[in-house]
Amino acid sequence: MKPHDKDHLDITFHNPRAESPDYHNNVFVCLVYFVVDAMFIQPTRPELSSD
Repeated sequence: MKPHDKDHLDITFHNPRAESPDYHNNVFVCLVYFVVDAMFIQPTRPELSSD
């Protein structure tokens, strides 16, 4: 994970009381990126593609 992505996740999840209009949208975007990263990274793991 790129340092910038990690910082973005830290900012999102460490401010649960944030009430900006974009807060929920930012969480959604973070979740989308997390899922997409998982989908692309998972198949490249040797222990999963060794069969």
